[in-house]
Order: sequence, then structure tokens, then C-alpha cells
Amino acid sequence: MCCSYEPVVMNVETMKRLKAALAGRPSVDIGHFQWINLDMVRDEAGEQWEALRTKIYSAAAHFIEKRLGEEDVMVRCQGGFILIFANHTGEAANARTEAISQELNRFFLGDRILNKLEVSSQTQSVSMAELAHMVSRGQAAEDAETDRTRKPATPETGGSQRDGVGRWRRLRHDRSAAAGGARYLANDDIAETLLEIPRGDPADFADMAVETIGGDPDLFADLDKAWDDIVFLPSWDVRFGYITANFCMARREHRGRTLFGRSTLLGNDAPDLHRLLDHSVAIAAQRGFLRRYAEGVKCAIAIPVNYDTIIGVSDRIRYFSILQCVPQKVRKYFYLRVDNIPEGAPQGQMEELFRAMRCFGSNILAKIPVGTVHLGRFENCGVSLFSSELPQPDSDGGIREATLKKLTAQAMSIDRSGARGCLTRVSTFEQLQAGLDAGFQVFTGDAVGAPLANPMPLQPCLLEDLRHRASDAA
Repeated sequence: MCCSYEPVVMNVETMKRLKAALAGRPSVDIGHFQWINLDMVRDEAGEQWEALRTKIYSAAAHFIEKRLGEEDVMVRCQGGFILIFANHTGEAANARTEAISQELNRFFLGDRILNKLEVSSQTQSVSMAELAHMVSRGQAAEDAETDRTRKPATPETGGSQRDGVGRWRRLRHDRSAAAGGARYLANDDIAETLLEIPRGDPADFADMAVETIGGDPDLFADLDKAWDDIVFLPSWDVRFGYITANFCMARREHRGRTLFGRSTLLGNDAPDLHRLLDHSVAIAAQRGFLRRYAEGVKCAIAIPVNYDTIIGVSDRIRYFSILQCVPQKVRKYFYLRVDNIPEGAPQGQMEELFRAMRCFGSNILAKIPVGTVHLGRFENCGVSLFSSELPQPDSDGGIREATLKKLTAQAMSIDRSGARGCLTRVSTFEQLQAGLDAGFQVFTGDAVGAPLANPMPLQPCLLEDLRHRASDAA
């Protein structure tokens, strides 16, 4: 069985390494690991099977990752894993595969249930087309296994039966948990690499988008923008160990303070100015992505939009016409965040809005105030990430005790909903560590990276890297 993983586990260096390993070779030697007695383990595990299945793949991926050569690549596929050896062929590849297999079998012997699990391995020489076929063929089997073993979604397990949000969330968890590291490739990316699937001409894409997303030039002709520029704030995801989505935000320097988003308007509540802000950010986000796309570099973008900009039908159509300029094939790199949702917003109205937004991005986010614990109104909205903005750090650079208690309760509530928590404006490493301790998983702010004119590409980043960055800046 095989599962397609989200592009966040990919980076440019990984793809380069894969291409280097395959360059000029009509075939490649691979190590293929498959589970034996998996049905027996599943029967004994009973209701715990889904969590146990995640544990099996996660542990095995981590175990194998540590034993790869620097240029080797690992792909989860067909009930196990495929290792693509960059520098081993023939007997050397066979010996390497056998050694990892024996160690992996010993690794599982210590678990009461998993000691029945065995790993068989073989080394085979396959053509590029055969390798791509193995990857794509396993997709259907993995999805079938996922659906067969999964219970119907309920609010307690993270979604509704009606819209399938719970299934998506748990599948997303399975994917992320099994992503062993920077060299763990998404199957759609490896298939494209092996078969050289054309991605289209970036220049054509850019010309089309720039022409289309310019908007009506007379719409805001009498308004002056109230911000200095629009920037990209890189975010760090502790689960993946990656710099992932860049949050696109308007920025303004005012009386010695740096303001972001709607704060740049300094309290001006003119609806046209609010729409101008959101439309300008959406356009800038797409153009930033296009610049990276034209360079052949992947990045992910989070686009915030205020609730009142898109709740009216005509306003929503206008805003969606901007988002629609992004071709379907690259919308997986865009996340959409709804800000300033009023407390009394009707739940049915919210469900309709979020459901419509899912056409334009792979993840839906909602911004909520610090300390929010009642998330029932988001139950059927498909929110994958709840985002809160930190107040200014205390005198020690950390989070005030009262705020930390609120954040801990909030993180627990977010986790129960099946979503994940994000903290923005994380200024110091002390705040970052406190946020981690509270249970949040995604962070933006100076502790992660300074605002950028162009989005940062996907790249590995560990907590220790951020610690060193903070030490160097001190």
C-alpha cells in the first residue's frame, strides 16, 4: 500500500538528490521492504489499529531514515518502503537492504503486539517507468486500506460525517507522522520526476496571472493605501521540522512599532479600505508565489482575509475571482485564513463560507483570540489550523503566566477538535519554547524569521536551528 504525502515534506535539495541518483541510468537498484503478518497484527489490535498503523510506519520511517546514505531517497509504498540507492548496485545494494531488514525486524521484537510483525525485503533492478508505476499503483491500495479501517467521522474524532473533514484530518495526521524527514518524498513529486511530467511554462503562468489578477483599476482610485509594503512571514512547523507556509501580510512602521494586517489601517473602518487591503494581499501572495515558481522553487503561501470582506455574496465573488487565477494544480501550495470572525457569526453562514473556500487552497485556517477554548461553531467548517496572535513579550522575553495558562487550555481544545494550533508574532525564542510547551505546533515571528520581500522556499529547520539563530542574534 502506498500513500501520497503532502508537499511540505519535500524540498529542492531532495529533488536534486533524486535526479542525481537517477541521472543517465536506464534502471536503478532499489531495496523494497514489505510487512508480513500485518493482518494478524491488525486483528489483535482491534480498535487501536489505526493508531498502531501510524506508529508502525512512523517508527519504521524514522528507523530507516537514520540508516540511509546522504544521497539515498526513501518512499513509502505498497505495504512498506522503497529505498532508492544512489551509490549501491548489485550485491552492495542487496547487502545494504538485508542489513536494514534484519535490524528492523529486531527493532519490532520488543513490542507485545508488534513482535508478530515481520519485514521481508528484496533488492531489484527496475526501470524508471517501473518505479513510477510501483509508486502510483500503491496509491489506490493505501487509500482503500485507509477507508476500510476508518470509523465514520464524528465531532469527537475531528469532523462530520457529512463533509468528510474528519477523514481528511486523520489522513493528514497519518501522512505527517510517517514523514521520516527531509528525504521522505511525496509520491506525486517522485512520479513527476521519474516520468518527467511537464509542469507548464512558468512564464506563461505568470503572464496569465498578472494580466488577470490586476483587478479593476478604478475600484480604489480615490483611496490611498495605508501600509508601507506587503511581506512574507515564514512559519515553522515542529511536526515536520520545516519552514513551511509563508504568511502574506501588509506591514507598516508607525511610531516605532511594526504593524501587520488590519492594524496598519490605524482604526480606519472604511469598508472599501478593508477590501483594498485584502485584495492587495491576495494579489501580492500570488505574485510572490509566481516569482518562486518561475525559479523552479516550491513554496507555500498562507493568505489571510477578513471575514467581512468575503461574507457578502457579491464581495465573496469578487474576492474569489482573484483566487481563481491560480491554476488548480498548484492550489495545494496555498492556505487560506479567515480573520476577525465575529463571535456571533451564524454557524450555517460560516460553514457555507469555509466550504466555498476549500476550492482555492489545501488548508483552511481561522484566526481566533488568545485563550479561545469554545470551538464548537467551527465544527463543520474544515478548519485545519487555528491561529492566534501573541501579545508583546514580558520583561524576560517570554509569555506572561496568565497568557500561558490561556494558551495551554486553548491548545488542548484545538487538539480535541482534530485541528492544530499556530502562534503568530512570536518575537523571542523564549516565547517559542513556551508556545511549544503549551501545545502549539506552528509559529511565525522574529523567532522564526524576519519578514521577507519574497516567500521562503520549503526547507528543513529544527528547534536547535532556531535556538542557534536566537543565540547568534543576541
